[in-house]
Amino acid sequence: MNKINLLLLVAIAGFTLRGCNKTNEEKPTLAFTLENALPMSNTNFGKELQSVPLETTDESLFFNFATFGMDGDFFIFPRGESGSILRFSKDGKYLNKIGAVGNGPGEYAELTDICVDPSTKTISILGTDEIYKYNYDGSFIDKRPTPFPAFSFSIDPEGNYWFYSGNNKKLNPDKLKKFDASMKPLDQSLPADETILPWGFDNLKKNGAITTFVEGFTDTVYQIKDGKIATAYAIDFKDLALDKSAFPTDPMDLIPFLQSKHYASIKNYLENDNYAYFQILESSPANPRSMGIYHWIIDKAANKNILIKQDSEMNPMTYLNAPQILTADNQLYFIGYLPDSDLAAQDNNPSIVSIDLSKINFN
Repeated sequence: MNKINLLLLVAIAGFTLRGCNKTNEEKPTLAFTLENALPMSNTNFGKELQSVPLETTDESLFFNFATFGMDGDFFIFPRGESGSILRFSKDGKYLNKIGAVGNGPGEYAELTDICVDPSTKTISILGTDEIYKYNYDGSFIDKRPTPFPAFSFSIDPEGNYWFYSGNNKKLNPDKLKKFDASMKPLDQSLPADETILPWGFDNLKKNGAITTFVEGFTDTVYQIKDGKIATAYAIDFKDLALDKSAFPTDPMDLIPFLQSKHYASIKNYLENDNYAYFQILESSPANPRSMGIYHWIIDKAANKNILIKQDSEMNPMTYLNAPQILTADNQLYFIGYLPDSDLAAQDNNPSIVSIDLSKINFN
């Protein structure tokens, strides 16, 4: 069986740090150009890594790019496939499935997002309008209704829920809002400010040292920390900034509009106490089907940064295209295949790959 694994890259992208200052709103602003980007071959990024191949069995084989959570074991969410979460040990051995699509007890009509909760040793699954909770072994615990349909969610250490419903104030005045365990709304929220929903998924990056939030077509990223949401950084893309006020009102016109622009935006943002990491995509009308991919890493204590341009010929199924989690011990986790894998005919599951950011050479 040939394994066709296509990563849908959101049409957004690229930059380099030039300085850090405060805006009038007192939020850190990062200014970018592409001038100082280094080819990946000129850095040690990706040259020292740990790789855990995920065991391939009839039950565990998946074909789509996935996201995952972790608590010793890895909990893989293969988007658009079986409708179950796949659990693997820290050594990559397949253990069990969690949840299933169906009409029976503990089954759901759709799987939209997952959240691993190490404090309770449970995993929660976001369905169409309910959250289903399971033990790690897959046994069903309970379900509860969500306050509104959501694309992604997170559970903070205090057991509160955060739901992201998309940036469309006609559907919901708050694109991100906090609720307590009984789904009572709390005072923390981000108001919706657009009428076109952003592309992509996995807007809330959880299970790392800090829960982060970013949307497509935005220049501001957020952290959820100590029960509150706050602006982490504003990005000044300068000549690569996308004018959202010029967006077409008809969503069907959005793709050709974007293909006509040379712009940059954030695909992924992760952070811990020591480092901030951004995955950046750059789109150009000269080559609308191929995007530049950049990895930007900031050493906060040393006030150093490095912007790395990924090889444009690198297969989209490689791990570098799918950053997932940045843990407190500076491990940046990805899911995908190693560049030297046979990516033309994959019959095996991908690997969980980690890079120690403390070993990155910033000089």
